[in-house]
Amino acid sequence: LQALALVEMERKQNKPSIVICPKSILYNWKAEAKKFAPNLKAVIIDGFPAERKAMIKAAKKSDLIITGYATMQKDAEVYEKEKIKFNYCVLDEAQFIKNHTTKNARIVKKINADYRLALTGTPLENNVSEIWSIFDFLMPGFLGSYKVFVKKFQNPIMKQNNAAALDNLRKKVECFMLRRVKGEVLKELPPKIEQVSHCYLEKAQNILYQEILANVKSEIFTTVQEKGFNRARIHILAGLMKLRQVCNHPVLLLKDKNYTKYESAKLNMFAELIDGIIENKKKVLVFSQFTKMLDILSKELEKKEKINAKSNEG
Repeated sequence: LQALALVEMERKQNKPSIVICPKSILYNWKAEAKKFAPNLKAVIIDGFPAERKAMIKAAKKSDLIITGYATMQKDAEVYEKEKIKFNYCVLDEAQFIKNHTTKNARIVKKINADYRLALTGTPLENNVSEIWSIFDFLMPGFLGSYKVFVKKFQNPIMKQNNAAALDNLRKKVECFMLRRVKGEVLKELPPKIEQVSHCYLEKAQNILYQEILANVKSEIFTTVQEKGFNRARIHILAGLMKLRQVCNHPVLLLKDKNYTKYESAKLNMFAELIDGIIENKKKVLVFSQFTKMLDILSKELEKKEKINAKSNEG
């Protein structure tokens, strides 16, 4: 809404603004524009190549152009040929350009616009280079060249855990970032309640865990001595993955198709929690990083459904 407000307040004749977003929300943007900025003449550029070309040629008659990232890749040359200069260029879901080497990033950074905005609800968490890429769109050169950024910020932060470098980067960018929390957007929602349920490994599960832990520690110590800590990181992560698999369900590590032969504390707790949820007729969303664990949970729910169906018949 803030982006639409800016576009509406500062619209200029023969200089439209452009919103680039995922194709799935093109019409959401047009609906929001109609609702909150009805005076804007908004057009979606999508469809067949000939249709898009004709709409781009007539783009200067519009106040707001809405198009997708993939479509922008295809039409970049047409915009350049028509020498269209934009007032605002707004990127929605700006994580689409977090990797500066992608075509998405290269194309949008060539757009000729007086002002630029980047909107995203996805945390930048994989690498600080994602921040560089987005700021390279917003204010090219503000964080230096990528080579300088890697030397000054990325390597010290990512490889050396340099808190001073992280604090310095945060101070440079924070004044250009607007953040909203849930309470500011949806005041009617109650505060989030977190409840942690602790479970302890079943006896057989714990024995397997301790065996795996001993093997993993032995392998890691040997690898660190032979290759050094940095080159052993992949082995450390692999070892941690094995332990996490055992904690979820031993069958994830043992690759046995029959999961019922093994004990799992998490599966038992899931069964207890799900019974309460079903009894109270509530909805639940279950997450797991292991798809095989989700398969097991699905089978358990199917069993419960069959048992409940038989009980109702009785």
